[in-house]
Amino acid sequence: MDITDIAELVAGPGYEIQEAEVEGLDLFIDESDPSIMLLDPEGDFHLPQELERLSIGARLWDLSWSVNGHSSLVYAADGRIRLTMPDLDPQRIHGPDPQALDHLLRLLLEPFIRLPKASAMALVQMDSGAHLDLAWLDERQRKVIFKPDM
Repeated sequence: MDITDIAELVAGPGYEIQEAEVEGLDLFIDESDPSIMLLDPEGDFHLPQELERLSIGARLWDLSWSVNGHSSLVYAADGRIRLTMPDLDPQRIHGPDPQALDHLLRLLLEPFIRLPKASAMALVQMDSGAHLDLAWLDERQRKVIFKPDM
């Protein structure tokens, strides 16, 4: 799958991709070898059914946090959510496959305490190769433009 495949999965037929500043609540898409990364500040694609749909034939990581302290990590693969880690706390992992990330959590210096955001991002990078850095946020990126409803 490439960026155009993922953009169509997310936005449906008739979408466009335009270069834009990373700001506001727009959806941005990029390749982060060997993965494709979505930056979704509004959180439209955090619903379980969306995560499951986007993970069909793939692995999906959803890492989110907000200014009011809420944070979570969701891992989905082959159309199913495998586990959810509320508050980035490995002690609170639940789901049908709660051991799915044990091979990564064991690599952390303290695998049983609440993860700092940087550690959670490192888990995603170790497994997927995807990473987000400040330089990326400062450059113009590909914004997904949804086809307006008629």
